[in-house]
Amino acid sequence: MAAHARGEPGAYEELFRRYSGLVTNFMRKDLWRPEDAHDLAQQTFLQLHRARRDFDPAGNLRSWLLTIARNLKYDYMRRAQRRVKTTPLDTFEPSAESAHPRRVEARDLVENALAALPESQSAVIRLYWLEGLPHAEVARRLGVSEAAVRVRAHRAYKALREILSPDPGDAP
Repeated sequence: MAAHARGEPGAYEELFRRYSGLVTNFMRKDLWRPEDAHDLAQQTFLQLHRARRDFDPAGNLRSWLLTIARNLKYDYMRRAQRRVKTTPLDTFEPSAESAHPRRVEARDLVENALAALPESQSAVIRLYWLEGLPHAEVARRLGVSEAAVRVRAHRAYKALREILSPDPGDAP
């Protein structure tokens, strides 16, 4: 990364060669369309290039790059969720590559439930459960104490339980 920041020829290409598979696979994990994952991976490397002078050489490049990727993916998913809310259901045509309908429905339920939470709680759930980060890292990224992360998580679990529990009148 330092070589790229200094403008050395071939340094960017080497970074792309080393990390493009990792970033593309990370993007594919939650996205329906492979082309969206590819586009977001490209945007990640564009962002890496733009922020090349901001990288701390004492830091971990892989973590920094995946943080860029994660932020781009969350922004994309937020925008996509807004579009889904305004798109009539009868216009959606699932492709052969789409996930199983029940899985898609479950994922949509969870995403909608997370969207209903306050951002502070939603961020904790996404980082801890979806990204698999330990509480200490979640606290560091959010700029709060571990105790605050645990309190937010507890409140989020309670709210999610209420949001996702079936209404008594819905029983068959």
